[in-house]
Formats: sequence, C-alpha cells, structure tokens
Amino acid sequence: MSEQQSMPSAPESWRFSYEAVADLPRLAWLARVDWPNVRVWSGSDVRREESGFLEGTWSGDAELASVTRSSTVFGSGIVGSRTELIVVTPAHTLEPVYHSHSADGKVVVSNSLVALLEATGRSLRDDEPYPRLFSLITRGVSHGTIPLPVEPTGAEPVTVQFYENLAISADGGVRVELKPRDERPFESFADYRDRLVGHVASAFANARQFEPLATISSGYDSTASASVGARAGCRLAATFTTGWPWRGYHGTDDSGEKAARAMGMTVECFERMAYLDLDDAPEAEFLATGMSGEDVVYRSMERALGGKMVLTGFWGGAAWRGYDRSEMSRLDLSGASLGELRLRTGFVHLPVPYVGGLQQPTMARLRKSPEMQPFSVGGRYDEPFARRLAEEFGVQRGTFGVQKLATSHRIHTNGLAAFSESGRESFAAFAGPDALIPRPRRPITGVDRLKIRVAKAARMSHLTEDIAQRRREAVHIEPVLGALMLRWAVEQTRPRYSALRGLGR
Repeated sequence: MSEQQSMPSAPESWRFSYEAVADLPRLAWLARVDWPNVRVWSGSDVRREESGFLEGTWSGDAELASVTRSSTVFGSGIVGSRTELIVVTPAHTLEPVYHSHSADGKVVVSNSLVALLEATGRSLRDDEPYPRLFSLITRGVSHGTIPLPVEPTGAEPVTVQFYENLAISADGGVRVELKPRDERPFESFADYRDRLVGHVASAFANARQFEPLATISSGYDSTASASVGARAGCRLAATFTTGWPWRGYHGTDDSGEKAARAMGMTVECFERMAYLDLDDAPEAEFLATGMSGEDVVYRSMERALGGKMVLTGFWGGAAWRGYDRSEMSRLDLSGASLGELRLRTGFVHLPVPYVGGLQQPTMARLRKSPEMQPFSVGGRYDEPFARRLAEEFGVQRGTFGVQKLATSHRIHTNGLAAFSESGRESFAAFAGPDALIPRPRRPITGVDRLKIRVAKAARMSHLTEDIAQRRREAVHIEPVLGALMLRWAVEQTRPRYSALRGLGR
C-alpha cells in the first residue's frame, strides 16, 4: 500500500466547537487552534456559527463569511476557509486581538489580554516598559503588531494585533493579513456623509440584537457621530452632565441633552465622576487593557451601555479637524481602554469617525474646500465637517461646539491622585506602601512641543525623537507607576477569566 493511500483523508474545512461559559464576560472569547479543530470558549453574546464566530458587527453582506472582506468591522472573531483561519480585528485602533503559541505549539487567540494570560498560565514581567510598547499604536496602523514579553522566562511573547487581520495556517503559522483597502477617496461632503450613514446603517442591520445608543456631549465629535447614528435609525442617547475644560477654555457644562433631543432622541443624563464611590477598584478593568485608563468615567454610565451598540466620537478630532492623519495616527488614547468594560457588559463599540479612516487625508483636503466654508466659525475650536453633519440634521448652531471640554479622567497624568479610594487601597495592597510615595516626573513643556514642530518642519524629526517618545508616553500611562499599574490591573481582572485557566497551555 502506498504512503498516500495509507494516510487518512484530509478534512475539507476547519471545524469549530463551542463552549458557552456562563462566568465569562458576555462578549469575551478565547480560541485554541489545532488543525482541523478550533475550540472556542466564549461569553453568552458571541455570535457562533458553523463557519466561525464574531462578537460585534460589520458593514457589508449579512452572511458571517463576508466579515473577512469588510473594511468596516466593529468587533472581533474568527472565520474559517479551506486553507486558513482569518482572525478578524476591529477596523479602528482602539482595541486589538492577542495571540501566542501554547507550550505544545498550538495557536491561542483572544480578544482579551487578561484572558490569554490566564489561559496560557503567563504573566507580565516586572522589568518591562509596557506603556512604551502599547503607545506605539498612536503612530498608526503600520505599528499595529506589538510583541509583549511575558513570564515565564523563555515563553513566546504575546502579540498584540491592531487593525489588520491575521491568517492562521494548518501548521500553526500566523501572518498578518491586510484588511481590504476598498474605500475609495471621498469626492465631496455629500459623498462622505452618505457613505458614512450607509456603513453605520449596515452595521446596525448586521447585529439587530444590539440596540443603537449614541453617547453625546456638548462638543463636535460626539454630536456629529450621534447625527450619523440618528440618520441610520438610532433613537437613544446618553450624556455626561459635566466635563473638564481644555487649556484656554472654561466652564464644566458638557451635557449633550439639547442636541440629542433636537435629533429626536430619548436621552439619559449621568454624573461623570459617580464611579469614584464604587468599592470594587473601578480603574482596574480599564488599565488592564494596557491603555491609559482615562475612560474609567464610563463606569458611571454602565447601566445604559449593556447590550447596546454604542456610537462614540472617538478619533473625531483627527478625522475631521483637518490635520493629515494618514494610517489613522493619533495624539492620545481616549476611547482605547473600554475593552474590558465592553466585554463584561456586552456592548458593541462603534466609533463613527473611524469609518473610512484610511481615507482621512482626502477628508482633510475636503475640509478646506469652498463648500465647507459656510460651516467654519474660525478660532481654535473649529470643525466644519462635524458641524455640517450635525447642523444639517437639525442641531442649531450655538448649542454645541462652543467650548472644548473633555470627559476623560486623567489617570495617565495625575496617577494615583485620580484613583477612587477603593482603587488606591487595592493598588497599595498589591504594590506596597512605597508605591504611594510621590516621585519626580519630567513633564512635556511648551518648549518641548516647539522643538518637535520645528524639527518636523525641517524634516529632522530624528533629532527630537526622545522628546516625541516622552510625549507619546505622557498621553498613555502614568510615567512613574504606569507599568506597575498595568500589572496590578491585570491581576485584579484575572478572576473573571478563571474558567479559562490552563486551557491554552
């Protein structure tokens, strides 16, 4: 008998098997790949089919297989083909997926860093500058593959993958698979608006079990995003009543209630800092994402978010303000630490400005076109794209986009002083009392910023790279205790993934 005849016939495709784990966060998942089998453990709200699974939604044809062909995805999952598995990532730079190989060479993938560490029996090292690694994504999608060293010594790093998909072969190889680049340049404001609404409406249709809800403030980005959602059928909104003013502005009234009602939405108001009274160290699940933790204020809005498709305006300043943000680069990480809250409460995050984001340079050019001039009010805080989106849907000028305020809580700049009492107590128990002693810091000064601008204009940015790196880190994680805060947060969050312990070894 020939060797070929003696071998068993190859399976025709990947075989998915699922175990819904009641104790897992509703949208969390972990997969162990062993050709031809893909064993998946997931929370209750993950969509599971014979050909693959997904938590979230996308723009495109309704069948799940089309998600691999979509450039507009809000969520993550895995879809099989005959030869490869495609790991689908969110089409924005706010959340990644994570993967590594187990001790026996099998690929393990998850949408939670903490879940992957728990499943593989690994932990973060105490001598690694993790904030510097995570902050790489601010440079754009070309920096979206980030290896994280882990314990035990000699273990394969955990790889963080933003934006681009991954392809897993039958032999366990993993490679980056570029998302489709099928979004053509925008020809006019109307072209942009119509495609934006179309993508959002399609995302609504592909996950009807998640009722749309827009978060809205008094600013440009969330108001414009809410207007896009309203055009596509969103009728619910949530707003914080207060925010904090940026340098040169004043006041704290940040409610988007008037704008939401003008768009026909039912709106619920929340106090931004109410989470400080929680006794469960609320900062932990936000810092456990590896990001800045500044989105912790959304714990105050938690009861409105569960089970919803939540529209936000994150990255709107980059998308609509006129700067060239090719490859979707950004200056901060607001919105990037929502992942663990999102998985636990079960909401899909749809940051509207990221739709068509790789075509942002064409949007920047359109912003300067004559058709946009009537929607420019001048001054430092001027976003004609966002203003036109909102005003053409009935939001009156003067009711939004007047003062530049923010809702985030600046853990990344104020450190433990920004923590809740329960968070400080928990961190001190983990790190020891010495960690609470104030330490000197190196702030980014106006002179530093001037040096960066001058060097960039002279095409000599390499001369100020050290300053630029400190600036990136300054908007990422607290510069003295940041890595320690991350390790504390991961350990605090591990118990919610205890059902996965050892499954990825």
